[in-house]
Amino acid sequence: MIELVSDNPDPNRERERAKRHLDYTLRDLAANIMRVCAGAGRPENIPGQVVELSGALQGAYREKISAIEINTGVIPHALRVHENPLYPSYLEDNITLEERHRRRRVRGIAEAEEHIIKGALRVAAARLTENATQKSKSYDEMFEAMRKREEASNEKFDTKKEAKMTASPWGKPQAIIPQEPNPIPAAPQLRSPARETREDQARRLDLALALRAAETRMKAFAKRQRRPDGSRPSLYELRETEPEPVRLEFAELQKEVEKAKAELDHFDQTGEQRR
Repeated sequence: MIELVSDNPDPNRERERAKRHLDYTLRDLAANIMRVCAGAGRPENIPGQVVELSGALQGAYREKISAIEINTGVIPHALRVHENPLYPSYLEDNITLEERHRRRRVRGIAEAEEHIIKGALRVAAARLTENATQKSKSYDEMFEAMRKREEASNEKFDTKKEAKMTASPWGKPQAIIPQEPNPIPAAPQLRSPARETREDQARRLDLALALRAAETRMKAFAKRQRRPDGSRPSLYELRETEPEPVRLEFAELQKEVEKAKAELDHFDQTGEQRR
């Protein structure tokens, strides 16, 4: 007598296997594309990797893995490039101020480097899609992260500053203000449009329109700038690296915007005094 034993694989195990296969094929394809964009990699492997990725997707669907789980779980997990190492806390009580500063500095450098990598990826994506707006914004984000990394790298240890930075659990000094028991909260000093005179309302509208016009002129100037290759410089490049006539004109437009903002802020701050 022959006994037949049915081989029924564990559904959960097959689902996890399908998700791991999809994760691996997607990582492999994405990494190769990034290397090809950087001038390395193996472009001849891309067609085969695309076919393998298609097969991995079909296998995931056969294992009843939903599109929502793939789109919100498997794919973002496979393509994440952000590293989140467990840095030692700089808020521990049993470490010296020098060690506290070193830990905070290391964390600041690492966080800035992560933002630099993300900004560089966004710049590369904007170049591929020829999206000038996204490219300009991504350049600004990347250069700002580079500036923060430079600041963190060059930060010198200062006993008083470090003591203030770590005086509270939130990394910022907390001012202790004595109060009477059960103090009555003061009424907020807010400008109410209903209390404004018609002259104030008209003046504020004029200042807001002047600010809008200055910002529009600056944005229009930035959009008009084109390089010989058809690309547009970022705001950082307009301020720092473009030819001098362009930099001077852009600086004047920025001054107009800052002046209009200052006038509007001053008007809002002195509103109560006028009434």
